Amino acid sequence: LSTFANQSALSIANARSYTAIEELNEGLEQKVEDRTQELAQANSELQTSLAQLEQTYRNLQRSQESLLRAEKMAALGRLTAGIAHEMNTPLGASLSSLKIVRALVDEYKASIPDPEVTSSDHQQIAAEMDTLVQATQQWMEKAAAHIRSLKLHTRDLKPGEEKPFLVVQ
Repeated sequence: LSTFANQSALSIANARSYTAIEELNEGLEQKVEDRTQELAQANSELQTSLAQLEQTYRNLQRSQESLLRAEKMAALGRLTAGIAHEMNTPLGASLSSLKIVRALVDEYKASIPDPEVTSSDHQQIAAEMDTLVQATQQWMEKAAAHIRSLKLHTRDLKPGEEKPFLVVQ
């Protein structure tokens, strides 16, 4: 009977231990399942964050490309304005000189048959025309020099090679 009682007590203790182990196992399984769900949720959030970061990065790249294009256009605008100014000055002066020369030629033509116009007057008109023609030639040479300077910088350049040049001379 004593052996039976010991065996019964041992069986009861084993049963309680088995029940406690089952409860602990269920608790552990629940904790593993909860943690797995938490990890799945965190993974999903990371995937969403990664997708947002990738989209933000693409937007940033597009913005940088757009900014670079805008900077290039601004630089081109400044360069073009400088070139236009440097070309406009000699061309405008040349056109003004030619307008005055045209008026002097008309005056000279009108003075040819006039008996009151002396040889000295004709020489004075010719000298004025000569002065204006020389000034016009100088302005046109300056414009041509600008064009030559620009041409020098657009030829024989290797890819990526840069050459400085003066827009204003």
